[in-house]
Amino acid sequence: MAKKAIVMGATSGIGMEVAKLLAAKGWQVGIAGRRIERLQALISQGGITCYQQIDVTSPDAPAQLLELIDKLGGMDLYFHSSGIGW
Repeated sequence: MAKKAIVMGATSGIGMEVAKLLAAKGWQVGIAGRRIERLQALISQGGITCYQQIDVTSPDAPAQLLELIDKLGGMDLYFHSSGIGW
C-alpha cells in the first residue's frame, strides 16, 4: 500500500518540487495552497491524488486541512512549505 503525504504550499518552489518527488516515488500525494489554478495545473500533470485550496492565514485553514486528509484517505507525512514572514 502506498504511503500518503500532504504537501502544504505546493503551488511553487520547494513545496511543488517535494510534491512532484513524492509522487514520482509512488506516494499518494494531496496538495494544498492558495492559488487554485496552480493546484489544478499540478494535478493535471499526473501523480497527484487530490488537492484543496487553503490559505494558511485563514481561520478556516485547519478545517480545510482536515478535508484534504479525508480526501486522501489518511496521512503518513505532512510537509509544510507555506507561511508568511516579515
